[in-house]
Amino acid sequence: MIELILSVLHGQDTFKGVEEELLKILRRKFIELLAEVLEEFDERLMETRDRERLEVKGIRERTIVTVFGKITFERRY
Repeated sequence: MIELILSVLHGQDTFKGVEEELLKILRRKFIELLAEVLEEFDERLMETRDRERLEVKGIRERTIVTVFGKITFERRY
């Protein structure tokens, strides 16, 4: 991650350009991280569910829109 940020610093002529590129990178990383968190949360819900009442029928891809952009992750139904 540090190397990626440093490459942005060397590739831009203005501070505004650096800010804009860093914002793009951080948004992408945050989206990736949030997708992982949502999938882990789904996993924990599955492990603690009432197995007599709730069954897992399958896994589907889900996309939600956030202020950071679209986040696509897999969840159980």
